[in-house]
Amino acid sequence: MDRCLIKASAAVIVAAAFALASGLPEEYHPKVETPRIEKGPGEEGSPRLYDVNVLFGVGGVAPEQLGAATDKMVGVLERRAAGLATRSTVTSDAPGRAAVELKGCADPDRAFAILMTPGRLEFQTVAEKQEFLDLVSGVWPADRYVPYEHGNMLAVAAGDKGAFAGVAATRLGPGQRFLWTRTVKDATGDVDRAALATGDGMVVTGSIDAAAVKDSTGQIRVDFKLGDADAAAFAGLTARHVDDALAVVFDDEVLYTARVKERAEYYVTIYGDLDEGRARDIALLLNSGSLPAVLAPLEYKVDGKARPIPAGK
Repeated sequence: MDRCLIKASAAVIVAAAFALASGLPEEYHPKVETPRIEKGPGEEGSPRLYDVNVLFGVGGVAPEQLGAATDKMVGVLERRAAGLATRSTVTSDAPGRAAVELKGCADPDRAFAILMTPGRLEFQTVAEKQEFLDLVSGVWPADRYVPYEHGNMLAVAAGDKGAFAGVAATRLGPGQRFLWTRTVKDATGDVDRAALATGDGMVVTGSIDAAAVKDSTGQIRVDFKLGDADAAAFAGLTARHVDDALAVVFDDEVLYTARVKERAEYYVTIYGDLDEGRARDIALLLNSGSLPAVLAPLEYKVDGKARPIPAGK
């Protein structure tokens, strides 16, 4: 995560713990010859393919909005399903219900997880590390932090995450919240890393044109272009926060934090701790759009046989 970069339009945003870059690398703007990470939905080379059927309930909206929300949900699920199998169909027989059929799916549980993923992308400004330390001073012992050299993030043992968040939350001001990375392993064991959102940010609400790619050096990244309305909001956000730190947050997980170098707009590139599968999944989710309502699995079948709903879904 420490070696992540965002590069947007004519601006450069560089990971907070590292020196600022100057100018865009020649390969930044997506080009036709850039090797894209695009295996077929059936995952070429997979030992076998499966047929998957999932029935979902759609909710979390007012009754008079349920029909429209279901229609939007079908569109999102159609775009996701198309990237998960050789053939797919998404139907709705009534407001509040959506059925997904995947023919030729290489990994049913991965497909299920992607269908269920909210897909919410945010950009949030974050505090400097010292400001974060000042906030929690006196409520969390200094010797309980995991050593971590980063300009904006604190690290705690995974077992301490709940306790840390609980006591530190009493100090949060208006608009402030904790943003967490996924759990990682270091020499001390499982570690969680947190940034402190300062209250200014944006949620991407429109269409995104995204692709997982691999550049000539073998670096894996996700390139994407924001729609007009989101690009305008992103330009305003970055213009307000030149030299401040910004977090890229996907479904409440911090992908990384970065320093805003200049006002940015349409084009964004995510570099980071990405393998091909994760980059491809993120691109698929960005292209599909976020879930417009609450999605609840009612039935999950693989090759015609019922499977338990995966835990936590």
